[in-house]
Amino acid sequence: MLEKSQKKDLVQFLKTRFVSNKTLANDFLIHFASTFELDEAEFHLITDRIRQMMPGKPSNITHRRALPVKRHLQDLMEQTRDCHSRQNYRQSFIIISHVIRFLDQYTDQIPDKFGFQKLQNTSFQLLDNIFCESPAPSLQKKMKAFLQDIIHTGNAIPFDEMTNPYTLLIQWEEKLQPSKGLALVKTLKEKIHEFPEYRNLWISQQVQLLIKLGVNKKLISFIEENGDDRKLYEALNRYLANEPLPNDLLNSLRIQYDKLQNRHIKNLIYQIFSNRNTKLNWMVEVSIQEFFSSGDISILDGLMDKENLNDEDMISHLENYIQDRPDAEHFHLYTAYRHLERNDLLKDHLLKEQDVFEILPFLGVIYPIYRQEMQTKLVELIEGYLATHFGRPAINYLNSVMDEINHLGHYELHDLLIRKIRHSFGHRKHFQKLMKEHVQ
Repeated sequence: MLEKSQKKDLVQFLKTRFVSNKTLANDFLIHFASTFELDEAEFHLITDRIRQMMPGKPSNITHRRALPVKRHLQDLMEQTRDCHSRQNYRQSFIIISHVIRFLDQYTDQIPDKFGFQKLQNTSFQLLDNIFCESPAPSLQKKMKAFLQDIIHTGNAIPFDEMTNPYTLLIQWEEKLQPSKGLALVKTLKEKIHEFPEYRNLWISQQVQLLIKLGVNKKLISFIEENGDDRKLYEALNRYLANEPLPNDLLNSLRIQYDKLQNRHIKNLIYQIFSNRNTKLNWMVEVSIQEFFSSGDISILDGLMDKENLNDEDMISHLENYIQDRPDAEHFHLYTAYRHLERNDLLKDHLLKEQDVFEILPFLGVIYPIYRQEMQTKLVELIEGYLATHFGRPAINYLNSVMDEINHLGHYELHDLLIRKIRHSFGHRKHFQKLMKEHVQ
């Protein structure tokens, strides 16, 4: 029937319907936007129609209102792909640039559940595809100017770390001039104050840009200014992974490692050090410190391999650290001895240990070899505790020790200790019932 209809009749019908049905008019104009060959100054008339569908407060948008907005934006993105496939790069850029401007205006205000961030990421990918395939230098120049404009006059929030106005601009510039790059860094610093809720994203972008520019002094200053920010070191870990690090940057990170107390940050800095292929004069010292802070046994394996250390070298470093720092966690030293299969040293240190719960995790290794010595040590510690503690604290302590020994499967040792305790403390009334329970 449509084919038989006269064109002028169809046009008149649509005009009449458009007046009374705004939704139909929007659907028609947006869906056929690419066929109108609108220029940059005119295309905003299309996206303005989508803007009119947005509520006064975008954060209050409902599913009912979000769905048609998303549908129209997806339609325009599909038209971008269609123009691109027909090598109409100019028109595809005009369409997607207006989609990006729309999303830049609203995405940060719309709840994440509606998926507008994903649309924004896809739109930047489409923009990048156009730039990479367009043979026209004039269009590429215009696209760079567009990104600069978005960055300086728009929100330009880098929701996607790798596909956003900043990373695209850096990729598109074969040789990014330091002055342009530092101007971007300055803008990113200003953005932190303008949108403080996205501080992590701004910091990540600054790190990425400063590394790309190779301005180590600026990067060092940035580290010093934001030294206690965990996201800073997460970004450094990502973007320094394949980069050679000059000594001044390494020394700056070493200062931060020694100064900061946050365990997670210290570990992130250590990962930067440990990922280096070059030897560092102080790597052994930092690695030993990191091991005693984290208890991560793989640190010792990596250190021995990288620094070509034998077991005796490693033991010397570990024991020197303990001697210089009496407050260091001895449990980690015991773990290292076990890992290095130095049961003799482990036994010697455990016999000096005053906390029975520090000894119990190593019974599986030590007890079968040094049975008599460990029995004597455990009896000494348990009886020493019970001699000065009474009532519920004493019962709880004994229960915890015996339960752990049972859990480890040392039933013979459990029975031996019960007999010893019964002999020494059986006169305590509150122990009599407990003794019966453990014997059973």
